[in-house]
Amino acid sequence: MLINSLTHLKNFRDKIYHFFRHRRDASMELVDALSSTTSAKSIVELSLNPLHHRNYCSITRVLSEFYVPKCFLKNKEVPSSVKNQKNEELTKLLSSYCPALEKRKYLVFGVDCTANPRLYAPTVSDRNFVHTPTVISGNKPITIGHQYSIAAYFPEKKEDRNPPWIVPLSCEREESSQNGVNVGVEQIKKCIESQSLFKEKLCVSVGDSAYSNSECLGFVQKSPNEVHISRARNNRNFYSPYKPINELKKRKKGRPKQYGDLHKLNKESTWREPDKSLKLETKSKKALLKS
Repeated sequence: MLINSLTHLKNFRDKIYHFFRHRRDASMELVDALSSTTSAKSIVELSLNPLHHRNYCSITRVLSEFYVPKCFLKNKEVPSSVKNQKNEELTKLLSSYCPALEKRKYLVFGVDCTANPRLYAPTVSDRNFVHTPTVISGNKPITIGHQYSIAAYFPEKKEDRNPPWIVPLSCEREESSQNGVNVGVEQIKKCIESQSLFKEKLCVSVGDSAYSNSECLGFVQKSPNEVHISRARNNRNFYSPYKPINELKKRKKGRPKQYGDLHKLNKESTWREPDKSLKLETKSKKALLKS
């Protein structure tokens, strides 16, 4: 078992190594340093990792020449077509290592935005106010920096094992002129349509309440094999289907009524009797430890 795992890991590292077209050795050292360091707060501190054998300047060179060597750019920006091609190549490589399904009959993907605070970097381009969670009541949930949209694959959970790690497939920085929700659903769509592993199978994408607006749901409907599930905001309004009481009754002037009774999630008096209900009881890990 150990030999098989090591062989599998070696093959994966070989593919990652050859994925980098420029500065391969320095790139792999950076990947190893990032994978084994969780407390580094700067590039200099990251370069002190024992697995990183170069100076901190090599990290800057690796990042700046990820797509194209600097000598080829001649102080020009990397074309978006080159970036998209490289990103899709990496997504395809990572998708090939997604665990195969055993019992579950559908693939699950998740998408969300996360903030990267850059409070003390005023010269960073496109720095903006972005959303970030806060546990302090009364504080505004914002920070200054960049926002990144991450799309990931959720492997099937095994009954005899711990919950598996997610497999990140795509990570894109949300520009200040973009909508992070639209960027996220576009990422999921690209992952499903561009990879043969997902293209012809039933895919389920999940997201929080930000991904429940009409624009997002309308975009997902264009994908024939994708089902989107998201949490509704607690102040959303829903309407029951309209059922005319007497169709022969003379209709008043104006547009015909299309919606039924109003259903407010935050107002219990507007709730109607459910057609079907299911009650579940769960306990958090904290509650289980106390018991």
